[in-house]
Amino acid sequence: MSDDFDIYILTNGQIAKEIGGKLKSLRISKKITQQELANNTGLAAKTIIALEAGKNVSFDTFISVLRSLDKLCVLEAFMQPEPLRPSIIFKQEKSYAQTQKKRVRKSKNKNDE
Repeated sequence: MSDDFDIYILTNGQIAKEIGGKLKSLRISKKITQQELANNTGLAAKTIIALEAGKNVSFDTFISVLRSLDKLCVLEAFMQPEPLRPSIIFKQEKSYAQTQKKRVRKSKNKNDE
C-alpha cells in the first residue's frame, strides 16, 4: 500500500485481499506458520489460507486470528461509542425532566384542621 492508498475506490473483494495480505505479513513477521496459527486459533489450516487470500470467512474466524496475532487493537477505533449530538442530549434531558414528578407539600393552615 502506498501513501496515496484510497480504500474507498476498492471493491469489497479487493479490501478483503488487502486485509488478508496484511494478516499474512503479520503472521510471517511473528515467525508463525499457517499451521501454527491454525493450531493456536482452533481453525483449520485451509481456513487460514483462505483468510490470507481474502476469501470469505466469518467474523469469528477473523477475530480469532486477530486475537492470536495480538492485534485486536485494530478494532478499537471501530468499537468506540459514537459521540452524542447536542440535539440528542437535549431531547434526552427534556424527556427526563418530563418524567420527574413534582413534589407537592401539604398546606399547614390551621383552618384546614
